[in-house]
Amino acid sequence: SDTGCGISEENQKRMFVQAFSTKKEGSGIGMVAIKTIVSKDLYGSIEVESYEGMGSKFVITIPIKSGEDNNYV
Repeated sequence: SDTGCGISEENQKRMFVQAFSTKKEGSGIGMVAIKTIVSKDLYGSIEVESYEGMGSKFVITIPIKSGEDNNYV
């Protein structure tokens, strides 16, 4: 989390879309890569809570495997 400038609601809706960037030289693959790794490779989730002028908080949840049965909990 931070206390920066925050992310507009419109940008929050688009931030995980490939090729979307708010930076002039940005490629738009950073957040897409993070979401892909967290959700598809690690079976987790990523959530963002942000308010303009107040900052942002990202919550990444990754399940753990239980010992014997190899299932995620």
